[in-house]
Amino acid sequence: MPEPPSPQPVDAERFAEAVRFALQAHGNQYRKGSPAPFVTHPVAVAGILAQYGCSEAVVLAAVLHDVLEDTPVTAEELEARFGPRVTALVQAVTEVKTIAGRPVPWEERKASQLAHLQATDDLEAVLLKAADVLHNVTTIIRDLRLRGHATWSRFRRGATDQLRYYRRVAEVLGERLGNHPLAAELKAQVEELHLEAARAARGPSPTPPS
Repeated sequence: MPEPPSPQPVDAERFAEAVRFALQAHGNQYRKGSPAPFVTHPVAVAGILAQYGCSEAVVLAAVLHDVLEDTPVTAEELEARFGPRVTALVQAVTEVKTIAGRPVPWEERKASQLAHLQATDDLEAVLLKAADVLHNVTTIIRDLRLRGHATWSRFRRGATDQLRYYRRVAEVLGERLGNHPLAAELKAQVEELHLEAARAARGPSPTPPS
């Protein structure tokens, strides 16, 4: 991957606008099996990308990256508010969950997303997906330490499928991003996820702190 350009500060007003938009779009949604408002996830993903010096468009797209997938917001609305580049990035990481009114199986959605990541020329979209996966992985690690193996019950697929998916997506993103430090961090955290999952499977579920 070529050397990234010198990072430019993200405009605070534009960032705040994106956060407000995401807050309104996601409404009362919460993270799966968590008391945390859903919007904490996209904001955390944006923070990761900002720390790595990514462009403003990528950071704004991170804040908004789930609105097309999980809310009634349309691509047209998103483009009118934030422009074609941000919208294209969001679309690049949006999974198609239904076709002709029927749900698309989890395995097909993940396979399609991986195929797109392998084929796309848009490495900023790959960075966005890497940060998204990184935050999901670190969240699961934390939950495993707090709640043990029961953490997996909140997912539609169990530990085996989830762990296999995260290892594969880290491999694909690593291949695309080369020596980018975000790829290295993701790989390390996926390995930690496997270790933590093995620890959780061996012992009783910890009691969450009061």
